[in-house]
Amino acid sequence: MGYEVGAKRNVTTHYGPRTTDGQYGGQESSKEGLLKTAEWDFSWSNLPVTGTTALTFKLPANTIVQSALVYITTAWAGTSTPTMQVGLVGAATDPNGFVDEAQGTNALILTKGAVITGAGVYIGKTVGTSDAAITVTAQTGAFTAGSAKLRITYAYN
Repeated sequence: MGYEVGAKRNVTTHYGPRTTDGQYGGQESSKEGLLKTAEWDFSWSNLPVTGTTALTFKLPANTIVQSALVYITTAWAGTSTPTMQVGLVGAATDPNGFVDEAQGTNALILTKGAVITGAGVYIGKTVGTSDAAITVTAQTGAFTAGSAKLRITYAYN
C-alpha cells in the first residue's frame, strides 16, 4: 500500500489494497432500486452501542426496514445462558426492535454459521423521523466470546 501526493494540487493518490473496519457499519450499493443494505461486524467485546463514536453508520430517517439478519461468524458464549437482541435508538427506541430474544436464542448464538432472521416490531416499519443507530445487547446474561455480522435491508420512504 502506498500514497503519492501530487506536487501541483497536493492531491493524494492511493495505490494497493485498502482495509476497512466493519465494526462501524456501512451502506452497500444496491442494484435493486430503492433497497439498500447496511452491515455491521461486531464481537462480544465491541457490540454496537449508541453514541460511542461519530463514525458509526446510522439508518437514515424515514426508512422502512425490510429485513434484519444476524450471521454468527464465531460461536458465542456467556454467563447465565445469554440470548441476543438487536434494536434501534433514534426517534423511536426499542432495544429488541429488529431481533428479540425469541429469535436470538441461546441455541442459535452458540452455533457458528447460524443465521438469525429478525422478526421484531420494526421489521416492515419506519425507523422514525430521525436517523437510527443500531444496538446489540445480551439478554438474560452477558457475552464472554463470539462474533457476528448484522445485515439490515431497508428502503427509502
